[in-house]
Amino acid sequence: MNLCVQNTTLFNFKDLNRSYKDKRQRNVHWRSDIDTPRGPGKDIRPTPAQCKRRAVKSGFSISKELLLEPYHFGIIINKPLK
Repeated sequence: MNLCVQNTTLFNFKDLNRSYKDKRQRNVHWRSDIDTPRGPGKDIRPTPAQCKRRAVKSGFSISKELLLEPYHFGIIINKPLK
């Protein structure tokens, strides 16, 4: 299975769509709905809904959403076939 791990607070899915050849990508972020002992400020953490909207707008489909206890969430996105 080809997966790319993307772990950033600000993420440009359009650049990902152009730059990776793998068909599945995994996006991991800090949760914004809880306090955490470290990580970026909650005000700049994207929500799962924001990440999914950005991915779909950039041409990806959502394969799965994950809760990565205790402090992260993830989404697996699929690049469209050409």
